Amino acid sequence: KDNNEDSIFNTVTSFIENYNEIIKEIDTKINANSCTLKPLTSEEKGAITENEAKEWDKKIKDSILRNNSDLNSLSSLFKNAMNKSIDIDGKKYSLYSIGIKTGNYFTTSKNERGVYEIDEEKLKQTIKDDPDKVTKIVTSLAENLYDKLSTKMKSNSLKSSYTIYNDKQLTSNYNDYSKKITAMAEKIQKIEDKYYKQFTQMEKAMSVFQTQQTYLSGFFGF
Repeated sequence: KDNNEDSIFNTVTSFIENYNEIIKEIDTKINANSCTLKPLTSEEKGAITENEAKEWDKKIKDSILRNNSDLNSLSSLFKNAMNKSIDIDGKKYSLYSIGIKTGNYFTTSKNERGVYEIDEEKLKQTIKDDPDKVTKIVTSLAENLYDKLSTKMKSNSLKSSYTIYNDKQLTSNYNDYSKKITAMAEKIQKIEDKYYKQFTQMEKAMSVFQTQQTYLSGFFGF
C-alpha cells in the first residue's frame, strides 16, 4: 500500500512539475521585454565576440513572441484545462482539493502566475485517505488537457475512452502527456524561429531599400 501511495505521489508531482515547466516557458515568452535591436550584419558580427553576437541574437529572439496571440491562446488553454472541476460521485473536486494550487496573483511574478505549488503534506494525506480519488482527479485533468492540446495541434492520436482509474493508467497518461508537451515545446520553438527569420528578412529588405533610396537621392540630387 505504501509503495502504491508513493507511486501515485511521485507521478502526480512529476505531472505538475512538467506542467509548470511548459506554462512558465510560454508565459515568459509572452511577457518578454520589448526589444528595439536589429539583427547584426556580417560586418557587425565580425566586430564583436561570438558570445556577444549570440547574446545580441538572444535578446531579439526572446522578444519575438512578446504578446503573441497564438501563445496567449495556448496559455489560456493550459490554465483553463487545469482549473476544471472534476465530478466524483456528485461532488466537485479540483487540484486545490488535494493540496495543489497557484500562488497569490498579486505577489507572484507574472511569469509564474500559472505555476502550481504542491502542499506535499496535504497531498500525501489525501492520497492515503483516498488514492482512487486523487488518481481520478489528476487523470481526468491530464486527459482534458491532452484532448485540448490534441485539438489545438490538429491531432487525432488520442481518443478518451478510459473508464478505470488506477495508478497504472495514471502513469501511462502522464507519459503520453509528457510526449505531447515535448511536441508543443518544439512547436513553440519553431514558431519563434519562424518569426525571427521573418524579422531578419524584413530588416534586410529595409536595409536594401534604404541603400537604394540613398543612391537615388544622390543620383537625382535630392
